[in-house]
Amino acid sequence: MPARVLVTDAESRKALAVVRALGRDFEVSTLSSSHISIAGWSRWSRRHHVVPAGDGFEERVLTLARGNVDIIIAPQEDTIIRLGRQADRFAEAGVKLSFPPLEVLELAFDKGRTIELARTIGMPVPTTRIAANYGEVEDAAEEIGYPLVIKPRHSYYWTGSDFTLNGGPRYARNIAELRDGLAELDPAQPPPLLQAWVPGTGRGIFALLARDGTLSAAFAHHRVRDVHPSGSASVVRSSVPLDPSLLEQAVALLRAMGMWGIAMVEYRIDARSGQALLLEVNARLWGSIQLAIDAGVDFPRLLVEVTEGKTPLVQGYSTDVTLRWWLGDLLRTIRVLRGRPRGFPGTFPGREEALRDFLLPRPRGMLNEVLRRDDPLPALGELAWAALMRG
Repeated sequence: MPARVLVTDAESRKALAVVRALGRDFEVSTLSSSHISIAGWSRWSRRHHVVPAGDGFEERVLTLARGNVDIIIAPQEDTIIRLGRQADRFAEAGVKLSFPPLEVLELAFDKGRTIELARTIGMPVPTTRIAANYGEVEDAAEEIGYPLVIKPRHSYYWTGSDFTLNGGPRYARNIAELRDGLAELDPAQPPPLLQAWVPGTGRGIFALLARDGTLSAAFAHHRVRDVHPSGSASVVRSSVPLDPSLLEQAVALLRAMGMWGIAMVEYRIDARSGQALLLEVNARLWGSIQLAIDAGVDFPRLLVEVTEGKTPLVQGYSTDVTLRWWLGDLLRTIRVLRGRPRGFPGTFPGREEALRDFLLPRPRGMLNEVLRRDDPLPALGELAWAALMRG
């Protein structure tokens, strides 16, 4: 009998990719904090559950899942942490979580601890300082020199009552911009990492490890355009061949963490030296997972098998498959029209270039990430969700 799978965070595009990948062969249900959700509106979601994200979330999900769900796939980091805190209770209820124990996740989700572990196994990293307190940050910046990157240690930080989304890195070319960037952070969270600005391009290795550490599948893509041109999730991306050296490093780091399941290992390729420098590990589904599925690596299905204790092995995928997130591309264009972010020292596209990228005809064969002919309603759900968030 096929597994009954609950996919949380149904307002996200990665949840939609999971639902579409599994819905034909598994009994898939979805969950989010609203009836308006991208994945919940997919034809492949058999039922959608609305569960508020505040106090009691874990208990409500456990009650819902007991006797009705075999596996939970949680795409978002904060949901993973919430459910991971109750892993023993889910196991007692016969529900499998598709991610490793909380102590492993806490290592992966803390960018400072990730950098320190990478150093111990010999992985190159940008020049980095991890201040013990906010009083040491300015001295640490002087050690590194400007320009630099101000990077929160956690994408989601637990305040004691809820999670705060940190909103990505800030940039500083001088001490005044450093102080401005620090002022945007909640002082209750740990001091950020400070890293030397590295000119170059991003590169990601996407991997799935079985519970025994066996590499089950891997994938790589090239980021054509990002929603934030200073660096963020991509809006247009193409599948590319794997770099064997980067894959070897990524797998070594994930095994050193004790990881199994899904992870993305992110690098920066230094334009001056060509060296690949580790930036961080995202121990969760990534936003562009639909591209991997379209290229031939069905990560959601493989993740179900790994969660069940199997060790699937997949090699090879189609390169030069290109995927566009249309709404994200529109947001990128708007951001470029507003001008360069304060303190950003890198190359930034011009307004005419951004309009040309967005408006000119797409290359033949480019796929739309959300709008699909056989499953059109999620595209409307995405627009409705965006309108709800703005309201």
